[in-house]
Amino acid sequence: LRVGQVGDVASLEPYRAPGANLVFMYNLLGQFLSNDRGQGFAGEMAESWDLASDSMSMTVKLREGLTTHAGVPVDANMVKWNFEERVTQKDKGAAHYNQVAPYFGSIDVIDELTFRLNFSNPAPHFEEIMAIVPITDPDMFTRDDGTVALANQEDKIISTGPFMLTEYV
Repeated sequence: LRVGQVGDVASLEPYRAPGANLVFMYNLLGQFLSNDRGQGFAGEMAESWDLASDSMSMTVKLREGLTTHAGVPVDANMVKWNFEERVTQKDKGAAHYNQVAPYFGSIDVIDELTFRLNFSNPAPHFEEIMAIVPITDPDMFTRDDGTVALANQEDKIISTGPFMLTEYV
């Protein structure tokens, strides 16, 4: 599949600046939930999820057999890394930081495919957030030459979306 767009891709970094590239990026990035045309939430990477009645936590079970484009299994530890090292870090996760950081308290790995997000404030809308937060393979942030990719220096996208980037011209 070839995709063309007017203008250049501003960044391959999904946590910093996907806005200008949203349609392009969301074909490459997988989300936990979808809400197609506002018809209600359905699981994408999530097999099931439960927002606590007090809206202070959400427990999510990942679909079994989910892998990144590089063939790496997606598990609760990868999700934990993404939330702790990208999504909730202002300098690394600017695109999602303002939506997530005011609520994020911690994340617990329950088992290989299950995690619990613990909120610092009630988050009754967190299903909406889980429909925009992608998960990436941590190896995405190591450039092909072995150096660590700083802000907007990624040279690849390794996620779980329906398409993978094989060439960028």
